[in-house]
Amino acid sequence: MKKTLLTLSAGFLAAGAAQAAILVYEDNFDNDTLATNAGTGGGGVSNAIKRSVWTDNGDLNLSTPGTNNFDNRAIFYSTNSFQSSEGFDLTVNYTSSSITSAGGTGNQLSFGLVSTDTDLSAYAGSNPFGVTTSVYSLGTNVIGGAGGGTQAYNFTNGTTLNQLDAAGTNASFTTDSEVTLSFGTGGAWSYSIDGVQEASGIFAGGFDLTKSYQFVAYAQDVDFARAIQSVSLSAIPEPSSAALLGLGFAGLLLRRKRN
Repeated sequence: MKKTLLTLSAGFLAAGAAQAAILVYEDNFDNDTLATNAGTGGGGVSNAIKRSVWTDNGDLNLSTPGTNNFDNRAIFYSTNSFQSSEGFDLTVNYTSSSITSAGGTGNQLSFGLVSTDTDLSAYAGSNPFGVTTSVYSLGTNVIGGAGGGTQAYNFTNGTTLNQLDAAGTNASFTTDSEVTLSFGTGGAWSYSIDGVQEASGIFAGGFDLTKSYQFVAYAQDVDFARAIQSVSLSAIPEPSSAALLGLGFAGLLLRRKRN
């Protein structure tokens, strides 16, 4: 009988662990304009901070009509915002002709999530994932350089830039990579590059999961070819009733064993 009870308990726990993340936003940029998204979660908007604009021509690309300058820049952001009390998994596929910065604050490519505390339609700052600290954001710099920051997974809490990890220990950004960023309850975070986990850890201050977030891509200086090929954002689900029941059942078994 005890063996049967233990098997049932393990089954309940496995059912909870197998619960899939919930896809809330996905865009493959199918040359259907930024505002139109055949995927999930709505379209997006380009904010031309300084002359540059994002366009959807089969990929999400940065271009600058007229004269280019190293500080020409723009952000793309999702029209809708998303909230999850358990956290998010964000996966982005990108290409870039170079992953080193040139001209001081030149070549930059970054992406991640920015809270709706920031009005992105009026945003006029620099890189929200490596330079500007007035935003609440979690994201990565693909391109490293003195002006754009280190190739890293960063958390900015509205006043301070916190580097969670600098890439290169186990995996490095390349000119064509898939990057997955995750953050959740208790300050837990991790990220991987091309399927290899670069790092994970716990941020002592934790992340505010009561906030709503928008996907944001930032790029600067169009002397370099860069593109976002696809974006996928999933909300980490709350523990299922099956998992909670399994935990309660396991507790009951432990109490019976002690007795």
